[in-house]
Amino acid sequence: AVIVHTGCLADMIADNPVPAIRRIERTNRSRVYWVGNVNDRRTYTAKLLRDRLSRVVPAGAPRDPLGVAILGGGTPAENGELQALLTQVGLSSQGIIIPEVGMEQVREVAGASIFIWARQSELMDVSALAFDDLPVTLVRAPSPVGIEGTIEWLRQAAEAAGPEHSLVD
Repeated sequence: AVIVHTGCLADMIADNPVPAIRRIERTNRSRVYWVGNVNDRRTYTAKLLRDRLSRVVPAGAPRDPLGVAILGGGTPAENGELQALLTQVGLSSQGIIIPEVGMEQVREVAGASIFIWARQSELMDVSALAFDDLPVTLVRAPSPVGIEGTIEWLRQAAEAAGPEHSLVD
């Protein structure tokens, strides 16, 4: 394992070492852990999610091509609305993960091929680490707030499923 330690200056200027971490992991085939003043929990959560998803559904296992997992859930009512909207546009809502990353939540979303952010989170900048080795599409759409924001969020989710699922304006 390689440990990358950044101090408070990197956190203050929003330096993102994810590209360097990817290079190190690719060239050295080592697991990299990013440790810093602010990001310890974020990086740990991203790595934990990747490890759990890999354990539940191996990389070669089939995934639902229309399956969508929502990252960054809200209240039960908000989550239910988003899941219903995904279904209305022909996608299959698999569940919500983050802030909860327990095995129950991981099993719910394990078959999804699309992971889309619903709420902006401090985990967004390191979320690529959670999905690097998995055959999934990570979508960093704007939060579904208001009519236009929600339509854009749904459009990006549908486009991730392929051009044939694109929403017409």
